[in-house]
Amino acid sequence: MKKQTQPKRTSKVIAIYTAGTFIRQLVGFVMLPIYTSYLGPADYGIISLLTLSISIFELVIGARFAQAIPRFYYEHDDENLRKTVLSTSLIITAFFSSIGFVIIFSAQKPLAHLIFGDSTLSIYLAIYGFLLFGSGIEYYGMTYLRLLERPYLFVFSSIAKLAVQLSLNIWLIVFLNKGVMGAIVSNITASALFTVIFSSYILYQCGFRIDKTLIVRLFRFSWPLWLAGAAALYATSCNRFFIRIYAGLDDVGLFELANRLAMIVGLVIWQPFSQWWQTERFKLLNNSTNKNFEFQRVFDFIAGFLFFSATGVGILGDTVIKVMADSAFHLAAKALLPLTYASVFYCLGLFFNFWFLASDKTIKITYIKYINAILLTAIYLAFIPKGGFVGAAYGLLAANVAIYGVTYLWSRHYLDIKISTGFMYKALGLSVAACAIDIFSGLSSLSLGWSAIAKTSLCTIYTLTLALFFYMNKSTKESLQNLILRVR
Repeated sequence: MKKQTQPKRTSKVIAIYTAGTFIRQLVGFVMLPIYTSYLGPADYGIISLLTLSISIFELVIGARFAQAIPRFYYEHDDENLRKTVLSTSLIITAFFSSIGFVIIFSAQKPLAHLIFGDSTLSIYLAIYGFLLFGSGIEYYGMTYLRLLERPYLFVFSSIAKLAVQLSLNIWLIVFLNKGVMGAIVSNITASALFTVIFSSYILYQCGFRIDKTLIVRLFRFSWPLWLAGAAALYATSCNRFFIRIYAGLDDVGLFELANRLAMIVGLVIWQPFSQWWQTERFKLLNNSTNKNFEFQRVFDFIAGFLFFSATGVGILGDTVIKVMADSAFHLAAKALLPLTYASVFYCLGLFFNFWFLASDKTIKITYIKYINAILLTAIYLAFIPKGGFVGAAYGLLAANVAIYGVTYLWSRHYLDIKISTGFMYKALGLSVAACAIDIFSGLSSLSLGWSAIAKTSLCTIYTLTLALFFYMNKSTKESLQNLILRVR
């Protein structure tokens, strides 16, 4: 009986966090038909470049301690010391983010020329710069809810954020016809509201505590990860800037739409899993008497579901684009399948990064990220001038597969937990076979209705086959049974 208690609890928590994370990100998908009706591909490209630019500033001058907080939080059993970790991190991040916002506002015109190739768009950057301050505090608030193991409050805050942001988007873009500015103002307003709520909540619960020794430890632990993050962010964002330079803002918008749908893999499967796994893996490493099997079971299960979601997106994605988006965006489907598989291999590489974290070899993550950045630069310079956004998609897939292999092989030297990838390759083969049938049978060339029926039938057959693979695999059989019980 005890054996089933933890898996049942785990599946329940993952399901709740899945709902919360999906709801929090849902506004981007719900707004797609509106964005593609009231914004052109170039406008959508501007929003994409804005988001990526703020992410770069977050990394360079934002002082984010996302991975350090769970590490130091669980070092202590004393509740006051745990609260000090949250409070210190929040205060330091808020201080540096405020400085970053001032820098962006002061240098908005040269930065806009660098990012968009047009300094007249500087007002967008100046306003959007507030997210540099707000996003970090929001993230700490959601992290704190996970550390307190309050998944229902996590979901409630996600629903509230969705309601506010969606309402503002519809009002400003549809009714007031404010275009790009409407999308920016709605994001900023929602972020400001929840920044106030979460900062007040953390400071009320934890108090105004600053530990100078902890500050040093936070920076010492995080700086290699920031260096790695810089390379990772370059790897995930430089394609937009290369596309903007060699192909234009329209191609940026098409790439962003395809990437938005490919992100479903991370949104629905990886992000909620990661939110649970980010803290659970340390507990499992230190407390489990059968950690090798437990890590193997977790890896097989997440790998299987990543390829399951990738197959669904790859087969049904072009139909979704035709239904949801204006005809000007339909070409985005060409980049969807490679971007989806690229997302899967990126997530699998993140799984094995834990081996470096657990052995305090975080600098190795930095090395890998910079190898990836160099590799991608070479690939993009070769592919994007001729292939545009489609060339960028296939280039990203090639690089992510290579880096996954490097991470897997290198990480095995630093932790005595050996993971077999046999089940993962079976799931990959089944996924590729299903997508190949879709492509070579010409299902996309049918009328929209018949295409949707045929593709849904193919996905159903694939799902049943994958479920059989799960059931026949020792490490995933019990997890599948528990998942079915949770669904019931």
